[in-house]
Amino acid sequence: MTEQPAPSAHCTSQPGGGTAGLASAGPADRLRSRYGRPVGWQPPEWNDTLDLMLRHRSTRRYLDKHVPEETLRTVIAAAQSAPTSSNQQIISALAIRDQAKKDAVAEIGAPSRSTSSMRRSW
Repeated sequence: MTEQPAPSAHCTSQPGGGTAGLASAGPADRLRSRYGRPVGWQPPEWNDTLDLMLRHRSTRRYLDKHVPEETLRTVIAAAQSAPTSSNQQIISALAIRDQAKKDAVAEIGAPSRSTSSMRRSW
């Protein structure tokens, strides 16, 4: 490939999550931060690994740049080759370039936070 496309996404990990300032936050605080409300249950065990996992957040900012067809195909081929649970390798991918169609698909998943990024161009 002669052309090197600009990155279409920027991902940053934020281990502090929403309760980074609470150095002594316990399970109830971490779960409330994760779900946005009290959960009404307590984990039977708690450790540093669970604490780290519940503090982790990823933020993706997508650039408004066109991704070449060949790049999309390459990324999808790599995703199809990645290991999955029970090695089933079931994958679904949508590459929608029409903004009206993106908006319609995003509305199907509303109010999910995970679909809000679909409204931007890939």
